[in-house]
Amino acid sequence: MKQDCREGMNNLIKQGYSKYFDFIELDPPYNIGKDKWDKFKSHEEYLEFIKEVMELSNQLLSNNGTLFLWHNDINIIFDFMNVCKNTNDLKLVQMITWNKHFKYNVNGELNKQYEFLNGYIQVSQNRSYMLMCEYIMYFIKEENKKNPFSTIIKQKMKELHLKQKDVANLQLSKNGNCTGWVSNKIKGEQLPTPRQWMLMCNLFNIPNEYDKLRYTYNSNKNTDRHSVWQYPMSKETKHKTEKPLQLYYDMFEVHTKKDSKCLFPFVGSGNNIISLLELNKYDDGERKYIGYETDDKWFDLINKRIEDSI
Repeated sequence: MKQDCREGMNNLIKQGYSKYFDFIELDPPYNIGKDKWDKFKSHEEYLEFIKEVMELSNQLLSNNGTLFLWHNDINIIFDFMNVCKNTNDLKLVQMITWNKHFKYNVNGELNKQYEFLNGYIQVSQNRSYMLMCEYIMYFIKEENKKNPFSTIIKQKMKELHLKQKDVANLQLSKNGNCTGWVSNKIKGEQLPTPRQWMLMCNLFNIPNEYDKLRYTYNSNKNTDRHSVWQYPMSKETKHKTEKPLQLYYDMFEVHTKKDSKCLFPFVGSGNNIISLLELNKYDDGERKYIGYETDDKWFDLINKRIEDSI
């Protein structure tokens, strides 16, 4: 939609879309003068703008939904943390760094710093570095959050009169010994692996709905994915703050279900929407989205890209 996101988000709330969206990505103007849409009168005005968008996002985000907020200045990120600290339902799970690769300089020559600093450019052989990365604040919405795996395990153990050792024996150590792996699963501090859950479902005689349960709970002890994302800069369009298609694709693959509802208050070049549509094609998904953009040029280009992608 060609509309200020704040107006659009307020309209969504009035129309009954509160707690409707599973995934919200906020890639706002950075207030660093990249373009006409990237300038605010003051830093205070900018933070008020971010605060308003975050409060609206909180109302629209579903329970256990995911929200990502971008910026490229760590000092601004600290300001964002202060802005967000009173948004009680949103929990900051992790700070993610998008580390940009510059294998070649603009003249086509191999960048000698590539691999050595891997995203950082050394300045004049001194201790100063030009940081070639951007930051993503990863939030989840926690309203009455419960780990569904833990709830089911406790319930079935009680019903079947099972002890912790009965469940732990499902997965023995390499030496054939019983270990304490199931303890954190019962407490709800960790998610079971797909194999562990399959074994437990067989023991409990219940259907295996691992993917459905996993997407309703985000564990902050997930050690399978790194918080530094390695993606080259994107050049799909000439948008000055464009994010890579593959980055978005991977993000959606992890944080959305096939029927997720996504909200993009700042569509920009449209790479977020294009990646979402590509993922739908790949896994036969039916993810839906609403996006906002105020700039005429980018609004027209986005719609053309969407038409070409469908």
